[in-house]
Amino acid sequence: MTETQEAPPANKTAEFVPAKPRGAAKTGFPTDGYWVIAGLPKGGKTSLATSIPGAYVLELEKGGADRLAGWIQDVPDMPTFKAAMKFAINDPSVKVIVVDTLDMVLRFIGQEVANKYGLESMSDKKEGVNGFAVWEELFSRVNAITERFKECGKLVLLLCHFKDPRLDNEGKLVITQSIDAPSSKISSHICSQADVIGVCAKKRIGDKSQYTIKFHGEGIVGAFGSRLPELEDKTVVLPRTKQWQAIVDLFNAPVEPTKKSEPVKAAAAKTNGKKS
Repeated sequence: MTETQEAPPANKTAEFVPAKPRGAAKTGFPTDGYWVIAGLPKGGKTSLATSIPGAYVLELEKGGADRLAGWIQDVPDMPTFKAAMKFAINDPSVKVIVVDTLDMVLRFIGQEVANKYGLESMSDKKEGVNGFAVWEELFSRVNAITERFKECGKLVLLLCHFKDPRLDNEGKLVITQSIDAPSSKISSHICSQADVIGVCAKKRIGDKSQYTIKFHGEGIVGAFGSRLPELEDKTVVLPRTKQWQAIVDLFNAPVEPTKKSEPVKAAAAKTNGKKS
């Protein structure tokens, strides 16, 4: 630095610029962020995922998609999962990344953390090991991977199962139904960061099964629903083929024009024949 140059001021921060008002930032079908698709086993989650054009399905449940056609990558462990995610993010032909299931990813992460601290599992205890630190590291790693899902630039679908609710000795509900995760804190965090949470289900109608996906909650913990107005409070009946298209069609539906309300005519005053 020469004598004529002045040293830059210490701790100089950029000048704050207030944002301008805006309308809707995004329109149309989303191409990034992540969705949580939850449900019971055999509820149609994987069939829905494999019907997505350009979807790369990371299949962590052994044999979970062996009867389905699609771009399916078997993932037996965490190193393979990380490599598959890197490929999916960087390959332009991958339009949607499907994680089937999130339950298994969380188990892999939990086992990595347990191994680091010399534990058999997350529920194990060991003298000299701070249990709070172990669980905080698990949460930190889950937070990092959800951030990765959100910022990877592609739409990510996280398929997961429900964790059964628990009752006390008097039959009162103490833990409501939620997605299967190592803790309620992790479950709530994953759900709160998701753009959409859909619930897949099937029921018997006559001699056939009907598959649906609901974008609204029914007593389930967390904000089950959608930040996208096109899906908010919707229940979609899924056909046996091209299930994903039934969801896409909601974004292509014509918007009904707002009806103008008829002017309210003032009631004529009753004068009983007298002039007012």
